[in-house]
Amino acid sequence: MRDAAASAREALGNTPFAKARDVLRELRDRRARIPERQLARAVLRAGTVSAASVRTRDGRIEITAELESGRAIAAALIPESARFAPRGAKEIVFAVDPPEAAGDAKLRDVAGMIAALVARAVWGPFLPPTEGGVDAGAMVDREGEKLRVDLRTCPAVRAASQSAPAAALVMDALVIERFEVDEQGLSVRLGLPKMPVG
Repeated sequence: MRDAAASAREALGNTPFAKARDVLRELRDRRARIPERQLARAVLRAGTVSAASVRTRDGRIEITAELESGRAIAAALIPESARFAPRGAKEIVFAVDPPEAAGDAKLRDVAGMIAALVARAVWGPFLPPTEGGVDAGAMVDREGEKLRVDLRTCPAVRAASQSAPAAALVMDALVIERFEVDEQGLSVRLGLPKMPVG
């Protein structure tokens, strides 16, 4: 019986199902980290920002920025959810504190730059190299007191999707399972989409 059980385990270990399970486990263990300094550099690239500081803690990305006009922005972006669909939306949603800051066009620019960093964390191996270490920002839509960003609007993601169909297929398979924000920065936990049962 012991030999039969060992033979069965060995046979199952070589099946496509087992290999897919191993790939899924590797993806679930994968976490891409974006440190505070990289977030701050992205905020400085948000056009007309002359000085900026970013602090990450307790699930929040706290941003203080001074614009060339002298106006200051102080708000927190809270990565709340990711909406990924096969061959469809690749969106992330930020809650905003204070909520009224969601109406600030410059804060939306900042959110777009941070979203571009998230896109590179998720799909970096498939994207073209950055210029100056920071990608151009994504387009941001306001949803009441929240900001929604479709990562497909990042120029680097669009370029990769259009120039390399095979890469686009792999990019479509990766999803964001959750965000973690602590004193070390923003972390993105990656996985594969959940397959329908039945």
